[in-house]
Amino acid sequence: MTSVDAVAIGLKTAGFIAILQAAGIGFFVALCSDLISPPTMSRVRRLATRAAIAALAFVFLHLAMEAGRMGGDFRSVLDPLMQSIALRSSTAMAATWKSAGLLLLIVGITGGRRSGIAVAVLGAAVTCFGFTRAGHTATLAPRAALQALLCVHLLIAAFWFGSLLPLLRVVRDESTAGAAAIVARFSAVATWLVPTLALAGVGLAALLLKDMQQLFTPYGGLLIGKITLFVVIMGLAAWNKWRLGPAILHGGPMAAGRFAVALRLEYLLIAAVFLATAFLTTLFSPGS
Repeated sequence: MTSVDAVAIGLKTAGFIAILQAAGIGFFVALCSDLISPPTMSRVRRLATRAAIAALAFVFLHLAMEAGRMGGDFRSVLDPLMQSIALRSSTAMAATWKSAGLLLLIVGITGGRRSGIAVAVLGAAVTCFGFTRAGHTATLAPRAALQALLCVHLLIAAFWFGSLLPLLRVVRDESTAGAAAIVARFSAVATWLVPTLALAGVGLAALLLKDMQQLFTPYGGLLIGKITLFVVIMGLAAWNKWRLGPAILHGGPMAAGRFAVALRLEYLLIAAVFLATAFLTTLFSPGS
């Protein structure tokens, strides 16, 4: 791995975090806007806007770094020829879709009305769709099935990951009864969606890996690492759903504090999955 690759992986990881954070807040607001008080909603909207702006920056920085990866050094980032090639690549197409979605998200989330929420949700969906325009799912067969599974996988991942920071804000700022109601609504939806995320991930792996021997390649090893992390996160999410979340209503500040700690740990573990994904998609391909 070269230093250019390392920077590209860092930018891609940061992009995953910022993009899915922004998109997920759009979905969270659509789900829980009627339960969140105006002051807390204002803070959540600001968080979404900042995440989306950061995401736009990381999208463009990662696209610029593609020229460096093509040329093999940092000087190529400023090479007009390398940049022109990068701008005609599938990475540029993906960046265009992501940027359009993020701009829609910013417009919608700052609108404040119900129609604004609808625009924000559309922007979040377009942003997630942008990931299907580049990478393994855009070049390998069966392309349509891979892209559909990836889109489902990302939409749910965005909702799950992007809701964690708003939930932290809710637990801190809302009344005990209000926070418990919001956590209960989120958990009720997540209970059905998260298994679908797992099924979509299994479907992607089954289509990308042509035989079991590929599990013993670097690509397969990283994939197993991602799956292991995901199992741990699922266990933590289940603990939040069945024990820590319901305890908020009757457990007082201590229960809310434990739930907040668990949310932060969940956030960090999912970010680690994003880092593994960045390594996987930057350095390796199925079978390598």
